[in-house]
Amino acid sequence: MKRETEKLEKEEDAMRTTMKSLRRQIHEESTIITMLDKHLDNDQRELDSLNEAETIEATEVTTELQTKVDTLTDNVNKLEINDVKTKESLGSFKHNLLEVNENYVKDIDQLVHAKTSISNQHEQASVR
Repeated sequence: MKRETEKLEKEEDAMRTTMKSLRRQIHEESTIITMLDKHLDNDQRELDSLNEAETIEATEVTTELQTKVDTLTDNVNKLEINDVKTKESLGSFKHNLLEVNENYVKDIDQLVHAKTSISNQHEQASVR
């Protein structure tokens, strides 16, 4: 019986040693898990911060691009209005040039007739 008691005591000591070892391992793993949780929290905060910064930058870029698009749209509208006005002015200028040309041709014709008339009068005066 003494042997069995000693055997049981050895088994009990071995179990206690195993339990201590398991408790130590559980404690170490718990410490590692806690450290990993802290690192994960830090990484998540950093990721959130980066996402927020990127969102702010994207919003600023979008706003800047929209402002440029609006400016370009305004400029295109102004150019189209100026194009219409220029075409109207050129049309009016062309009309005026045609009138001037018409008047020039009429004046030339009148001068040619006047010259012919004066030449005829000189000839008639010379003949007499």
